[in-house]
Amino acid sequence: MKAWTVIYINTTEADPYMYLSIFGFYYGNSTIVRLSNITGMPVGFDYNVTGILEASETCKFGAVVEVWGWWLVYTFEIIVDADGNGVYDTVYFDLLGDGSFSNDPAVNATNPIIAMDLTRDGVNDVSIGSLGHFLDVWQVCPNEDEREGILEPTDDEGNYVSIVYD
Repeated sequence: MKAWTVIYINTTEADPYMYLSIFGFYYGNSTIVRLSNITGMPVGFDYNVTGILEASETCKFGAVVEVWGWWLVYTFEIIVDADGNGVYDTVYFDLLGDGSFSNDPAVNATNPIIAMDLTRDGVNDVSIGSLGHFLDVWQVCPNEDEREGILEPTDDEGNYVSIVYD
């Protein structure tokens, strides 16, 4: 039996930006806000990435927000270079909200659905959508040369993840 070394990434003081689409008016007319603008604080703890990253490997950490009526629901994500070719191509979302990406499915071009079957009955019990292309109508893409364009589901440099949510 292989013993796992538990690996965490430092996210305690992380205060990632989140895209709010047209609902940004609620938070000061901005489509881009930091996590602390909504929660009043940064993340507050480190994230478990055991089995996803080795201690020397890196990832990019972020947050995604979904609007449900007047409620804002958020979760955290990492994007990684899964095959070591220099392209960030795989995303993990903390679907359980338990401070670990290690028990969440890998999401990528061949598995774009961001969902999880908790009861193992073949039906997804938790879902936040799918990776998808995104039209940057508000011109807020972190990559200036892509602003106002159609964004890919994942940025090769890991600067953004585009989600179509349900």
